[in-house]
Amino acid sequence: MPQFDFASFSVQIFWLVLSSFTFFLIYTKYFIANSSNVLKMREKLKAISSSLNNGKGELLGYYDLCLKFFRNK
Repeated sequence: MPQFDFASFSVQIFWLVLSSFTFFLIYTKYFIANSSNVLKMREKLKAISSSLNNGKGELLGYYDLCLKFFRNK
């Protein structure tokens, strides 16, 4: 079994750290940003749903609500 020699493993450690940091940056930029956009859209849909449901007295499904929201834009 080979001994742990930092000189032979330094390249592997470097690429591990670099790839982990790159994955972290990509994850935070795209996945977290998209998740926050989804949460913001849900809050808007809740607000629209409450205003539409109070006026008409009928419950709308999320699909119908999304269609009305994006047609009004």
